Amino acid sequence: MCGILTVYSKKSPFPADSFKKGLSRLSHRGPDYCFSESYLNGRLHIGQTVLSITGSPKNKTETYHKSNCG
Repeated sequence: MCGILTVYSKKSPFPADSFKKGLSRLSHRGPDYCFSESYLNGRLHIGQTVLSITGSPKNKTETYHKSNCG
């Protein structure tokens, strides 16, 4: 299992610490890795917790949510 959290704020930046707190609540869904990024000057946050069933994902934990071209 994995956990995914996305927050988009229409009017102003969403506090990063609030987003990270929410993401930490999903740690039971993916206790092995956790990562997140912010876009649009802090108005869009994307984060994921990962349960690695097959071992280490070859250091790709920071790029799971990106396409090959970025």
